[in-house]
Amino acid sequence: MKTCAVALALLLSLAVLAHRALAGCDSFEEIKARAEKGDPECQCSLALIYLQGKEGVKKDYARARFWAQKSAGQGCANGQVVLGLLYQSGWGVQQNYARARFWYQKAAVRGNPVAQRFLGDLYLNGQGVQRNYAKARFWYQKAAVRGNPVAQRFLGDLYLNGQGVQRNYAKAISWYEKAAAQGDDNGLKALAGMYTQGEGSEQDWARANPWFEKAAAQGKAYAQAMLGYMYAQGLGVQKDLARGKAWYQKAVDQGYTEAGELLEELAGETAAPAQPGRVEQTNQGREGRAINLESLAVPGRRVLVAFYSPRCLPCVKLAPRLEALAAKTDWIVKRININRPGIRGIDWESPAARQLELDSLPYLLLLDPKGRITAEGDQAMAIILRAMQRAGVD
Repeated sequence: MKTCAVALALLLSLAVLAHRALAGCDSFEEIKARAEKGDPECQCSLALIYLQGKEGVKKDYARARFWAQKSAGQGCANGQVVLGLLYQSGWGVQQNYARARFWYQKAAVRGNPVAQRFLGDLYLNGQGVQRNYAKARFWYQKAAVRGNPVAQRFLGDLYLNGQGVQRNYAKAISWYEKAAAQGDDNGLKALAGMYTQGEGSEQDWARANPWFEKAAAQGKAYAQAMLGYMYAQGLGVQKDLARGKAWYQKAVDQGYTEAGELLEELAGETAAPAQPGRVEQTNQGREGRAINLESLAVPGRRVLVAFYSPRCLPCVKLAPRLEALAAKTDWIVKRININRPGIRGIDWESPAARQLELDSLPYLLLLDPKGRITAEGDQAMAIILRAMQRAGVD
């Protein structure tokens, strides 16, 4: 699984190669015709098409290897990178890091930045070679100065951690900035970590702000969530809860779940509690039965649904804290007893427990004012514990 994930990440890095190689050809038919006539760049393009399943062609690793071999054999640096990738990932060939290194080396010494970056990866991870941070830095440096954003970020990591080079926070920031400026998400996160956590210097949210603003405008969900946090807390910017909520929502709309937690918390801070919270024993007299979750919603109110068992010690300890939270905030807490009458111990086989496939208690669900589940399980618990902390509930 790890190898596959690494290979997919590497494949994404080849997008630049694909665009460059395809630039001289108008169609798959033309690429194939020119490849068959011996054009090494079109042979590389054809290998990439078969590797990724592009241009309406079915993915075929064997054909990808055939054309990559043809291209690499003619000295095409891009073809050598693709062939190295196939050996590194085990696609269409038996995985062989030594062969991957052989082909990456050929392209790297000719100045190919993608090959240089991949060669750095092999030395960094000790794949096919003994792990060597100094050599990893050597190849990342070459790729980085040629504008490879991933190499720039990894070079920043080496300077940050003092691996293969003397630790230098200023150089780490410089390389992270270069990676972030090219849209590298992880480079942005690394840069944000240094600015906002004070690694190598004092915290500087204001310095982080323009990077987040730029990335957020480009639709980067992580940056949108960070901007939401900055505006909600007044970090590096003037506090503006409305703008914080707007940025959180943009991140949520893109599926960034962590922003959903923060948006839920912010909603609690900005909402005017027209009515106090309360605790309800929702299924009294119907203990252990399946629950209609939609019926738990309260229009216009936030609802915390707590599944528990009277035989569960953590549930017993949590109960008074939930009551205190409801007393101090506008949360409506609905407690659901999963135990059927007469069951001694935790009733994991009750319809209520089996409905949600519960295997641990207490189990929380959070519903927004429209009745939508905004968080559950560990995520919901984390939100409620923070809400308790803000409300002064011990």
